[in-house]
Amino acid sequence: MVIEMTKKKKKKKRVRKIGFYDEKKRYEWSDYFIATSCPHVKYVTVVLPEPILEKIKKLINSFSTEWLGYLSFEKEENEDEIVFRCTDLLIPEQEVTYADVNVKDSSLGVGKGAIHCHPWKHATSHSKTDEDYVDINHPFSIVVSKDLEFSVKAVVDLPCGSRMLVEGEVEVEHPSNPELDKWFNQIKSKIKEKKYTLPYKGGSYTLPNPYYSGPYDWGSIYGRLRE
Repeated sequence: MVIEMTKKKKKKKRVRKIGFYDEKKRYEWSDYFIATSCPHVKYVTVVLPEPILEKIKKLINSFSTEWLGYLSFEKEENEDEIVFRCTDLLIPEQEVTYADVNVKDSSLGVGKGAIHCHPWKHATSHSKTDEDYVDINHPFSIVVSKDLEFSVKAVVDLPCGSRMLVEGEVEVEHPSNPELDKWFNQIKSKIKEKKYTLPYKGGSYTLPNPYYSGPYDWGSIYGRLRE
């Protein structure tokens, strides 16, 4: 009996890639590989104007389930930072539960940022499902909790040609109020913090407010009092 020794075929290693929704197809993988680290990655900030924040608050207070929306935006980029300045919040048709969202037609989200709610309080985090089905399919993806805690991840192009999923910051943009600033500048000098002076050999030392619980250089203070 002859036994033929055959080499086992090696399984091809699946390489995870990042892509976006395509306007012609529902979804199309890109040829960009996901990088896990890079010293040249840019810092990411997503700016939410106050009117959009109010819409988010209304959704959070009105639904006890998850929900998902898309954020149109204007992109600003320099050598160190990428800023996504949101301009509107769009809501697609969806079926939701406490644990998931099923969007009926995701074409509304093509080329837009995403935001979805985790309907519990305290810190937010992106689940594995979020990363695989939401985060990598949009320029940026925000998770918001019931108590308005934000967490954002964004897809960033790297100089090497790869892409990287990075964490960023969410900033709320409050409209400026020139009249308020003018009023404050007129009255701020009328509010003065009381100082407490303690004598010591050779002079006196002004102590900080005793009701203030912030950090003090007590070693320096006591050193001077012992002089």
